[in-house]
Amino acid sequence: MQKNVGHPETDDLDGKKIRYHYESGLSYDQEYHKGTITWTGIEGPHVGYSQTEKKVAYKVADNIYFLAWFEKETRPSATAEMRSEGFNIAITIDLSKMVATAIYNEPIEGGGQKWVRDGAWLEYV
Repeated sequence: MQKNVGHPETDDLDGKKIRYHYESGLSYDQEYHKGTITWTGIEGPHVGYSQTEKKVAYKVADNIYFLAWFEKETRPSATAEMRSEGFNIAITIDLSKMVATAIYNEPIEGGGQKWVRDGAWLEYV
C-alpha cells in the first residue's frame, strides 16, 4: 500500500478573508486561521451570524484548494434555534478564476438529508 498519496494538507489560506457570492443568492465571508474557519452571513438568512469550526484544507494545484469542515450544530437562520443534525460542507476554491463550488447536506422535511451544490464567485475582503 502506498503512503502519502493524494493532495497535501496546506495552510496557504490561513490569514485570508474571502467573500463568497453564491448562485443561490447567499453571501458569506470566510476567514481562515490555523485549523479553523469562521464564516459570517452577509446576505440571506444568516446575516450577522458567525460560527467558527475546525477545518481541513488541501492544495490540489496552484491556486486551487479543497476545503472541508463539519458543523456539529448550526442555525438555519440568524434568529432560528440551533439544530444539531450535523452539516458537512466541502468547497473547491479556484483563486486564479475567483470561483468556488460548494457541496453541503441539508435536512429533508420528514427525515433524511440531501446534498446541495452551490457555485460562487469570490472576492477578497
